[in-house]
Amino acid sequence: MANKIIDEDPAYLQGILDTYHRLKSYRSTGEVLGMCKDSIRRRVAFALSKGMVPAEFTASPSIIDETKGRERIVSAKGRIRSVEDLLHAANVDLDNWTISRQVVNKWDALVRVDDGTTAVEPMFQIKVFLERRLHHFISIVEPIEALPRKAPPRNQADQTMLVLPDAQFGFRRKGDKLIPFHDRVALDLALKACAILKPDVLVLMGDWLDFPELSRFTTEPECRYLIQPALIELAWWLQAFMRTAPDHCEAHWVEGNHEFRLRNSLLEHQAGALADITPIGEDLQAQGAPALSVERLLCLDKLGIQYHAPYGKPLWLWGNIMVHHGHVVRSGGGKTVSSILAANSTQCHQIVGHIHRREVCSKTVLKTGGDGYQTFTAMSNGCLCSLTPGVVPAGRGRPGVDWQHGLGVVYKTKDSVHLHSIPIENGVAVIEGQIIKGSPDLGEIKKATGLSL
Repeated sequence: MANKIIDEDPAYLQGILDTYHRLKSYRSTGEVLGMCKDSIRRRVAFALSKGMVPAEFTASPSIIDETKGRERIVSAKGRIRSVEDLLHAANVDLDNWTISRQVVNKWDALVRVDDGTTAVEPMFQIKVFLERRLHHFISIVEPIEALPRKAPPRNQADQTMLVLPDAQFGFRRKGDKLIPFHDRVALDLALKACAILKPDVLVLMGDWLDFPELSRFTTEPECRYLIQPALIELAWWLQAFMRTAPDHCEAHWVEGNHEFRLRNSLLEHQAGALADITPIGEDLQAQGAPALSVERLLCLDKLGIQYHAPYGKPLWLWGNIMVHHGHVVRSGGGKTVSSILAANSTQCHQIVGHIHRREVCSKTVLKTGGDGYQTFTAMSNGCLCSLTPGVVPAGRGRPGVDWQHGLGVVYKTKDSVHLHSIPIENGVAVIEGQIIKGSPDLGEIKKATGLSL
């Protein structure tokens, strides 16, 4: 019991704490005071827990403590040797303050010792920058019951447009088989999308015919004399689309550079002699489509499909959507539509084909007159032709092509239009929340066309 009273005596504890602070060692302090190091450690800890500090701290006049709002700066110059010592001397509670920055400088100084001589003693300048802790950051948050959410009523768009990119109808001969440039699985998926979306507008983005024999490049032997079967199968697919689309649906075909090959070939190689001839019995003044044209070869007027030529002439839909096949090609994903937007002086949405890649890019600009902002989007939806290397005639020396299958859908509401690209991956797409897989009936196509598939 006597030991306990002695241990708690403040003067006794202060002596142990002062000696330890001077020697900086539990063992050395124990040797001086005739105690074991563990006893010294317990008593020092007990003294600190009581808020006691070394006498040298309280005697030092050099501690500066300034508090302004949430910031506090504590500094000392002299014998206080560490940040911890300074915080003890300034009575800083680290439960309420956090250290944001600290600076410690050290130098040697000559001091007079008890025997009258001088000695070198290290001196310190310490500055600690503190911020008051925001305790609400670590407050316990009690669980609450999640609020239920109900799905809002689903409203139909005012109008829907289905965009069908390049299909490149054509063939190459392999023995008795015809290998199609077009991808029937992707086309069947597009047909199913038409049935689901029930579009008000259907747009073919051009290059639905490949016309390899009319190219300025050398035609591969296995691709020659196959325009007729390409026309026959394409006519079957066009009928399928028009029978699937609603009766009120507007259908448009924007001429691409491949369809333009037909007229260009007639102008260049036949000196224009066959370019504009009209069958006997037709009104020559009506200026209808020439006999040797895509419109007449596929009877587009009977199908209700409007053909827009020449290549490069844009089709304007819904006021501010410019639809054209396109001619710009930039290497690298996204770069083509980005360049189209950069040159978009007309301030409109644009839908293009030609590059066979899925790309969507938007740009926000200041409205004319400075009254708010408006956003324009450029979109390319990939292609519906074969992705198998070497099937579709392309540039020589390419081990593969950076092409993707896809569709486009545009929704028109009262206040805006929304352009979406629908990826087709391995013959599968998600349309209106439904997972759709392309699965063409080759037997039906073969029976209807008589082609050797």
